[in-house]
Amino acid sequence: MTSDRLSKGIKEFLLSKEPDYFYVGASFLLVLVLVTRMVRSMLEGWSAIYDITFNAYGVVVYAVAAVLFFRRVVPKRIAALKDNIIPFLSFVSPAAMIFLGGYVPLVASFPIVSILLYITGCGLAVASFLSLGKGFGVLPAIRRVATGGPYRYIRHPAYLGEGLYAIGIMLFRVNWMTGFILVVTIVLGLMRILIEERVLSRSPEYRRYRKSTRYRLIPGLW
Repeated sequence: MTSDRLSKGIKEFLLSKEPDYFYVGASFLLVLVLVTRMVRSMLEGWSAIYDITFNAYGVVVYAVAAVLFFRRVVPKRIAALKDNIIPFLSFVSPAAMIFLGGYVPLVASFPIVSILLYITGCGLAVASFLSLGKGFGVLPAIRRVATGGPYRYIRHPAYLGEGLYAIGIMLFRVNWMTGFILVVTIVLGLMRILIEERVLSRSPEYRRYRKSTRYRLIPGLW
């Protein structure tokens, strides 16, 4: 009985606005960390231009996320509690690649390709976040269905953007740590899509959208 009350209490909490303030704080904390890293890189001079770029785009992504967390609507329905773990890990894993990858010796680096992928991925992710608007979220929930912007072409453009910039991060610092976290990020991202679609499919509006927008992540493939 106590377990049922606890589960019900957690669910009621997640269906309120309170968790959003936690995400706002966490996002702004990441912005502060990335700004600090960016300033430190700038003090080293233009030889650190790649580090500056990585941190600058990270600042943009998490700043946009923080603002959207603050503005988003309360969900109509959320996933089961156990289905929130993988989406949360998927959200933070690219940041783990940035923070942990530098502690392992470098094997190779492809800076130009990595920066292009990183900027493209961040741009697609931010465009997707803005298209979601008040329906933006990290954990699977029914808020509102986005059909404009990148969502006209695939059902999960934000996750494609996250995948591209994760590959970009790995290519900048190729070592066993970044390679391992990239594989984990991709696997978690694919699982996140399936979990999210299972929740969203309870919405008639999303089922109609799914029929008109056929592919989840890569047009013509999946």
